[in-house]
Amino acid sequence: MEKNQIAERAFLELYPEKYGKYMFRVEYSGRLKDYGAYVSLSGGVLTFKLSRQWYTISPEIQMGLVQELLMKLFKTRQKSTMYVDLYNGFVKNLHIAIPKDENDPLLEASFDRVNDRYFLGLVERPNLKWGKFATTTFGSYDFKTDRITISSVFKEVDDDKYLDYIMFHELLHKQRKFFKSGARTYYHDKKFRRLEQVFEGGEFIEKELGRVVRKAKAKAAYRLKKEKQEKKKGFFDWFLGSTATTIFINSKSKKGYISYYLLYRLITPKEVVFMETEGETKKASVGSLQKGAYIVVEGVACKVVSTATSRPGKHGHAKVNMMAVGLLDGKKRNLVMPGHDQVDVPIIGKKTAQVLSVTGNTANVMDSETYETFDLEIPDELKGQVTEGCSILYWVILTDKVMKQVKGAD
Repeated sequence: MEKNQIAERAFLELYPEKYGKYMFRVEYSGRLKDYGAYVSLSGGVLTFKLSRQWYTISPEIQMGLVQELLMKLFKTRQKSTMYVDLYNGFVKNLHIAIPKDENDPLLEASFDRVNDRYFLGLVERPNLKWGKFATTTFGSYDFKTDRITISSVFKEVDDDKYLDYIMFHELLHKQRKFFKSGARTYYHDKKFRRLEQVFEGGEFIEKELGRVVRKAKAKAAYRLKKEKQEKKKGFFDWFLGSTATTIFINSKSKKGYISYYLLYRLITPKEVVFMETEGETKKASVGSLQKGAYIVVEGVACKVVSTATSRPGKHGHAKVNMMAVGLLDGKKRNLVMPGHDQVDVPIIGKKTAQVLSVTGNTANVMDSETYETFDLEIPDELKGQVTEGCSILYWVILTDKVMKQVKGAD
């Protein structure tokens, strides 16, 4: 049977009343993925493009494929024909002949755990592949390539049960393929849903997947940012270690190329200005601190609430009597010392974060700049305002992080 006759006969069986209105063309292409196919209609010509793998398949099975494409193109109700049944049977058993040359140690370990526990080790290993860093589609199974693809986001998840749950779901697809009833094709029928419940802790994992994936996404973003910072730091160290740096610039002009040589002298440590870092301290004279300033007293970050300076005597220095309140514990602390003495002043970092989840009096948040995730205690005055997805302001004080405000709240 000629290739164009395959499409013509398949069309005639489905739409005898429309026969004679169209011309048919079948092409085999190496650009399509394995056992891929599509149909297009232009100028009364129905063109079917099939991957090269279909060339050696029997015409009857190809006719079933063509009929599936025609029903999708014309948006007609699915019909069950002999050729469509042959095609569906072929697709369901296609995995037997497909080579298993794609694998990954982490995915294979997950497959082995799931296969041994839930399928008695009877499932043949499919092709296993990491997909894109997707946070909405976690996995997929391709019948025509016998390939399970898992989102790379699960590389960042430490607990294996989440990866195993996705692997279990896709192996169910491999085992059950699809179910046809009349004109409809089902991939997640009632029996599939019942089998999904066999996975231990599946209901809890299903609820937690969104939060776990968001946290993994933040973890990956933070790691990539740290890697970029390390690269920049390495370049900066090399630059400081050089006796001289030469920069060569070419700029094109009407007269040709002009070369500029810029010689930078050695940067000495005294010329390097370091930025203040939150969570650390700096020195200041106690006499320079006013009401509302911050100070470290007995290793605790405090806020100055009152200050008084006595006049210096003939043989002494001006004394400062200061009252400060702990930022975290609210405890009052009194300090009396000469005004010229140096004290530690905390460098307070004021940052924003997004709330990922709330559990009791604790919120798991993600920093808006570094994407780092951590837990913060919810202050009494903010309880009821902190909800999943909202933005908050927090302070970094010495070694502590404190939630201060819900952004956008009155």
